[in-house]
Amino acid sequence: MGDSFDKLCEALAEFGWSAGAVKQVLDGGIQCIYCGKPMLQSFDDFRLWENDHILPKSKYPELAGDPEKKKEEEEEATRRNLVGACRVCNLLKSSWDPNNIEGEPEIYTKGGDFTDDMRRELIRRSRVYIHKLRTRKMAELNDTRRAFEAYWAEHPRVCDCQ
Repeated sequence: MGDSFDKLCEALAEFGWSAGAVKQVLDGGIQCIYCGKPMLQSFDDFRLWENDHILPKSKYPELAGDPEKKKEEEEEATRRNLVGACRVCNLLKSSWDPNNIEGEPEIYTKGGDFTDDMRRELIRRSRVYIHKLRTRKMAELNDTRRAFEAYWAEHPRVCDCQ
């Protein structure tokens, strides 16, 4: 990747970063691959950064595990299946399988190659799924907020702890 990448890896090695992890983060633009949340904006954002398996490891064990400990030919496919995601998106997606959507063609065949084009399409599908969940959860939050505001209108708080 070049001299500047090597320097970056060297600088981050002190904090436990592998070259593969640095590449994964750079590929994702240093933001959540699903919602775009900047992951270096605050300490909290950084601490809530997680690895997500695009294809769930429970269903695709051949693409799971630590790419640093796999044989060379398995390493790249395993690395392609990992993305940086914020904790919220990772929890929302959970073990949902973007390869198995009713009415959509299967992208990856178990045991086959896992290409960059497949990866991009599976990420796109995951973004759509997570966006729908976030929209629904946001509506629930708004309803919850209104319920509390109605309660507080009748029962003023003793202290303003906001």
